[in-house]
Amino acid sequence: MFTLEERKRYLVEDKTDFNKEIVIKTFTKQEPAFLGFDSKADKLPQIDMMSWSKVEAKVSIGDWEVKEELEYNL
Repeated sequence: MFTLEERKRYLVEDKTDFNKEIVIKTFTKQEPAFLGFDSKADKLPQIDMMSWSKVEAKVSIGDWEVKEELEYNL
């Protein structure tokens, strides 16, 4: 089972949404994970939040695939 780590960034591919790429950024386990992605309608950047357990579940069941771990401090 996939588990998120604190203070990391991951590039994931959403297999249920035409392979849309999402960047997940984590802080601490007490805070939600931040999701960054491009809007389907206008291709502008969007931000959303999701609980760690929901992100981990989406990866574990195969809806999302982790492509790589990204550098955290840009």
